[in-house]
Amino acid sequence: MRKVGWLNNLFQDMRFGARLLRKNSVVTAAAVLSLGLAIGTCTAAFSLIDALVLRPLPVREPHRLVYVTYGERGSSSFNYPLFMQMRDSAADRARLFAVSFQGRRRAIFDDSGGQEERVYGQWISGDAFSVLGIQPALGRLFTPDDDRTLGAHPVAVISYDFWSLRFRKDPNAIGHWLTMEGRQYQIIGVAQQGFTGVEPGVITDLWAPMTMGYPHIYDPGFHWFRIWARLERGVTQEQLLPVLQAQFIIHRRERSGHFHADEQRERVERFVNERL
Repeated sequence: MRKVGWLNNLFQDMRFGARLLRKNSVVTAAAVLSLGLAIGTCTAAFSLIDALVLRPLPVREPHRLVYVTYGERGSSSFNYPLFMQMRDSAADRARLFAVSFQGRRRAIFDDSGGQEERVYGQWISGDAFSVLGIQPALGRLFTPDDDRTLGAHPVAVISYDFWSLRFRKDPNAIGHWLTMEGRQYQIIGVAQQGFTGVEPGVITDLWAPMTMGYPHIYDPGFHWFRIWARLERGVTQEQLLPVLQAQFIIHRRERSGHFHADEQRERVERFVNERL
């Protein structure tokens, strides 16, 4: 009986509240709109935080990945000669790979009748997929041999989402050609489902080898990509940093020759000894 009385009181309160809402329709509409906007904003914010912060990268052991920056502002653009020096010097402590900045680029596929499309393309090291532990959903992924010689391997790997949307999961997508940034690439594989790059929330449609990126890739003054690394087991960031810092200083000291003779010595020293 006590439960029945409680339910009866609740029902009366709801009827009273409904009458008040009908009586003040303008206030009610404003309240409902405000609540809807607030709930929608909170949902969108949580979805963004979940994608960018909470959810780990869909790669093997993401906690062992590190990202290299330098300077107080966290600059992250490097040149290829420095990357090769750092990669070789740290080979016993970490596996370094290069990843260019994503960008929306013009592309023409051989089955589009010459119609231009927009894709989010990225250039990566030939061993990046293996370092990340990414498996192919179709075809094959890059190997170090695909990234040894400048302009020698015009191949591309597309994401699973792009394969589903653009090619409708057609297995014959393998072998298709596309033209991007004035260069032709042949699709050789599809990356595993769920992987769209090393930055959550930033979509990548296709990847190409670093040595297919730009003809002046070996110019030490040309900064155009970022450096990632997978720490070897038992190695900490603190153990890797001095090795990379030493190569960074050596490279910067060699590059300091481009300063004019009247440049202040403090500026040159600050350039050479910038901290990773």
